[in-house]
Amino acid sequence: MVFRKITAQSPLRLPLGDYVIGIVFHWTAARYGQPFPDYQFCADSDGTIYQNEEADPGDTLPHTWKRNTGRVAIAAMAMYNATTDNYGKYPITPKQIEAMAALAAKIAKRYGVKPDEIKTHYDWAEIDGYGPSTNCERWDLWKEGPALKKKVQWYLKKLSAPHGA
Repeated sequence: MVFRKITAQSPLRLPLGDYVIGIVFHWTAARYGQPFPDYQFCADSDGTIYQNEEADPGDTLPHTWKRNTGRVAIAAMAMYNATTDNYGKYPITPKQIEAMAALAAKIAKRYGVKPDEIKTHYDWAEIDGYGPSTNCERWDLWKEGPALKKKVQWYLKKLSAPHGA
């Protein structure tokens, strides 16, 4: 597994090439510092983003049931042994939320991703019948999702504003 550390200034080399219709936020259900190849990007607890370098252009990674094609997966390396009531020793950090939102905005701006196509795994699980309102199989960013998506919109406005405004 090869992941490349990226910064806000790093060029986007997306595994999906130029075909991006959406962004899906996840968590890895692992400890900090453990990226997974199911995601194009993983955010560590300090906000550092790592890009999956082993995904070839056009690869569709298995991150969201029925919703993988054309969607970029951004995951927080967090939530090992978490439950809906106790996030445990590896909760999602504010730095992860911030870094994920900034990256998502950069991707959305570059590829014209519409706001309603920026979702959490929880959102898709609810739509497709395997979220907390049914069997709670997937609840990634259940509580954090609204604030995360609001931050993405804030970053998009910042990216779209004239410099110095």
